[in-house]
Amino acid sequence: MNLFETVKNNVNAIDVVSTAGFKPNRSKMICCPFHNDKHPSMKVDQRYFCFGFGPKRDAIDFLSN
Repeated sequence: MNLFETVKNNVNAIDVVSTAGFKPNRSKMICCPFHNDKHPSMKVDQRYFCFGFGPKRDAIDFLSN
């Protein structure tokens, strides 16, 4: 396993989202930063999924977007 795979497997999206300044609610939902979102539509846990934006992605994808 290389360094990139090790980091990808050990960092979850909720930690990255919180570090980036977003505060997930009790349901682990935030307003999506990738489109004009007035109500929380992004579910964040090990990975993230925006109900308006598209497929599940990981913490690395969140940072790169």
